[in-house]
Amino acid sequence: MRGSNANDVNKHSLKVRLMTPNEYLDRLLEAQTLGEDGPELLALRTERERIQAALRAAFGSAPTIRYGGSKVKGTMILLSYDLDILCYFPCEEANSLEDLYDAAGRALEAAGYAVERKRSALRVRSARGLDFHVDVVPGRYFDETRTDVYLHQSDGNKQRLKTNPITHVEYVKSSGCIPEIRLGKIWREHQRLNAKTFVLELAIIEALHGTRGTLAERTKTLFCTFRDAIDRLAIIDPANSNNDLGPLFNSTIRAELADAARRALMAIESNDWERVFGPIGSTSERATARAQAVSRAAALAAPIKPWATRA
Repeated sequence: MRGSNANDVNKHSLKVRLMTPNEYLDRLLEAQTLGEDGPELLALRTERERIQAALRAAFGSAPTIRYGGSKVKGTMILLSYDLDILCYFPCEEANSLEDLYDAAGRALEAAGYAVERKRSALRVRSARGLDFHVDVVPGRYFDETRTDVYLHQSDGNKQRLKTNPITHVEYVKSSGCIPEIRLGKIWREHQRLNAKTFVLELAIIEALHGTRGTLAERTKTLFCTFRDAIDRLAIIDPANSNNDLGPLFNSTIRAELADAARRALMAIESNDWERVFGPIGSTSERATARAQAVSRAAALAAPIKPWATRA
């Protein structure tokens, strides 16, 4: 049996090495794509409906509730995916941002969820602690245009953050860097790097600005820029240039990315792309386990309580 496994590994390695770099990257991205009718997105959509029902039970039709993050940007990967649910109240809402944040947390708890309060988001889990991989982001619109949004911040120098999710989505979608951003996220997960998705996206877009070439060529350009010039990359929030992203892209994060990029380029020079991104399809078991965990959590979650009070 051991000999058979070794032969399978050797055959796989030979097959990959016979691919061109672009063939390998294309197949890797295809393997990391979540199917619209696949178990992962079906489980997330089911939970999204339950969460929306809980928020509507508490707040009625007042807030706008919609998808955010990688789901709408088109940058999801099978290896690591989460769902952002945006819950934005109208600008006329009199309650403070902190009150809205706390009220949304209480509404989810009243519906039977366990809630982890993060900086601006509410991580939703089952009462038994199973992770749905869903974040609810409460906020309040800045004005009647329903574009700019204020978010509560539970830590940091400012108690609120002004941003614009529409601008973020359009900035990423129009960047021409969707495949490279997805590869960057796969690389981060495979190499266990610590950069947050938001700043990693911005860094990749900035590093590739004005560049041309095939996917493999642009990926090498990205790693070269991270290795040689990461300290010169200007990471600016496209929705609000006054937002300080420095803590999210500090010297430690930059040094880690630069070192990982150096190692990636060494592997690429040896035509060992798998050492950078991992074998094609190698994450299917982990992804399946995530989807099964979400499904189990949904089955075990308490039903929505119709008596949840309006905050």
